[in-house]
Amino acid sequence: MIPTPEQLEEISQLGEGTLGILGTPGTLPFAALLLSLSSRQRTLVVEVRRKQMAKRIVLEHGVPIDCRSNLVHETLGRYMVAQGKLAPESLHGYLGESASLGLPLGEVLLDHDVVTAEELYRLLQENLAKKLLDVFTWRDGEFRTLPEVPHPQSPLKIRVAQLIVTGIAKFAPQEEVDAGVVPLVGKKLCLHPQPPFALDEIRLNQRQSQVVVALRSGWRIDELALGTGLPFEEITRLLYALAILGVVITAEHPAARTVLRALKTTAMAPVAGPDPAAALAPATAPAAAIPTPISTPTSTPASTPTPTPTPTPTSSVPPAPPETAAPAAGQPAAAQSAAAQPAAGASAAALPEPSPGEPPPPPPLAPDASGPAAPAPPAPLAGPGASATAGGPAGVAAPASPAGPRSVRSDTTATRPMPALAVPDAPPVSQPVPAPPAAGTSAAASTAPSAAPEAPPAEPSVLPPERRRNEIMQAYLSYRRLDAFDLLGADEDASPAAVEVRYLDFARRFAPWTLGGPEFGGMEEKARDLFLAGARAYAELLDLEQRNALLFRRKARREERDRRPPADLLAIKTDLLDPEIQYRKGRALLDAGRFQEAALLLEFASDCDPQNGLYSAELAYCRFCLAPGQGARALKELQETLRRDPDCGLAVYYTGEIHRQMGNRDDAEGMLRRAIKMMSPDRRPIEALKLLAAEKRH
Repeated sequence: MIPTPEQLEEISQLGEGTLGILGTPGTLPFAALLLSLSSRQRTLVVEVRRKQMAKRIVLEHGVPIDCRSNLVHETLGRYMVAQGKLAPESLHGYLGESASLGLPLGEVLLDHDVVTAEELYRLLQENLAKKLLDVFTWRDGEFRTLPEVPHPQSPLKIRVAQLIVTGIAKFAPQEEVDAGVVPLVGKKLCLHPQPPFALDEIRLNQRQSQVVVALRSGWRIDELALGTGLPFEEITRLLYALAILGVVITAEHPAARTVLRALKTTAMAPVAGPDPAAALAPATAPAAAIPTPISTPTSTPASTPTPTPTPTPTSSVPPAPPETAAPAAGQPAAAQSAAAQPAAGASAAALPEPSPGEPPPPPPLAPDASGPAAPAPPAPLAGPGASATAGGPAGVAAPASPAGPRSVRSDTTATRPMPALAVPDAPPVSQPVPAPPAAGTSAAASTAPSAAPEAPPAEPSVLPPERRRNEIMQAYLSYRRLDAFDLLGADEDASPAAVEVRYLDFARRFAPWTLGGPEFGGMEEKARDLFLAGARAYAELLDLEQRNALLFRRKARREERDRRPPADLLAIKTDLLDPEIQYRKGRALLDAGRFQEAALLLEFASDCDPQNGLYSAELAYCRFCLAPGQGARALKELQETLRRDPDCGLAVYYTGEIHRQMGNRDDAEGMLRRAIKMMSPDRRPIEALKLLAAEKRH
């Protein structure tokens, strides 16, 4: 079933419950639990457990910001080793330094220049997402909300809509997906005109975007499969995820009436009659009609002049011809721009969007010289995109700048709110007007040179972009763990005037309106959070009561740290579950032919790290060795492994080997030849292929 708003409200109030596959009585899918807490903007800690595994998820206003588990491979250090960002032999030394100094491992790595601040932030985000995505694979478990109120210290933020789409599309059990799409089967589907989660907030790949294009035509699931040519399983996974989020609705939904009525009047796509595959063909053939991947926004080539569309009033746009309406309606321009720069915020959303059925417009801020155009910004505020139309012939828009539409959009929207504070590259130096000589003072004395004034601090805009990005990101990673004194860098006995100086310097360094250029993409939102945090810290230090309370807390923390024995400062937690150790033991037992014992250890490793294809592939083959008559089940498990991890060569090899032992020689040969390329220089696929060839000769 798809949870209703009333059901989501009820789920958000649960103190505990059972996690499981949708359709199982008394169980709740993790996606529904996460969505209910997010839609109600709850701030709390949720603990989820399965067997020996436990995770504590911290949500702030419904947004996951942290997750702590008892799995060693989910720690930052082990994750960086797995990603090749940190040498295994160096990890223990950095962990010891982190424990002795009482600092997070990330700050120690920054001090040793192991990673940059931006790289560390990206790794932290990816690791947090991986911890949460693992829970989507659980077929059973428990959850409970903890009574303590969290004090968030993590600057990370995970988009719930994106997390649910990725988790269901890639990791959810197929049984849950099959049960979830039952209410959608046989019914016309469309996109909700005002969904709880905007489609712009979700990054879709090109195949998923093709399904969204087709959904604008009001097709059924079977028509979607026929028209797009995508696998039925892939389509149902996406539809189930979008339906849970309220983005996809059936024709029975009250909001669908307006959408279906618009489809009939504008003839965007035939509801019945023509072949769905033929109706979708115009939407998939032209490159401009298919939404591009999130990470690679398109831009107009510099060598090809862009034809200027006829100026049309934004208030009333005539309907497009039927042959062009469907492709253009499937081109969510707002989704592409928001996905290309997710941190741009409301300023990017304020730009005009192309009307449905209209051909793609030229890049922003490059209008026709003869047509209506927006007022040009003042000269000091001109950014990299201001010269897009300079020197171009009348009636033809000039090519886009190399930075693309993103740079123009960021530059203009970031400087408009406070244009008076924009710092030009070369500000004119005002000359002081000499005062008239005082009475009794000679002219020579009055013209004597005076002492040079103290040079002002360097403006943040004159710093190299790479250095300033790193400064902002490094401060952003730690600002939520710092109190007001540490954040502003003020001494405990600093006077109000000294605190003011510190705050003004902090505000100058992290002023968000100075980050309008394309080289600062994604930094404006983080600088805004820092700027507001600095303002709160300044207010706290000026309030005598709050300042004294903060001084008392700082003193108590120092005394507590001094009372701790030195041995505890160097302690490193070792009570974490390590799936790698269990995998090695299970692999050794598998080689020794002790399949029953090996299966238990490999299953434990696979449960702890379900995204590791090696663990699940070894488990599937071990189960086949234990029960050769269950070859079909083992092949299905290996197919699921390859769906989650397409680059797992071991799963390809075991698929070919099982086919060989089952007598499916043609299938075995194809998989083994594929495994030879993926597992080089491992010779196991080569030896298996030789054995297969010998079996064919006999």
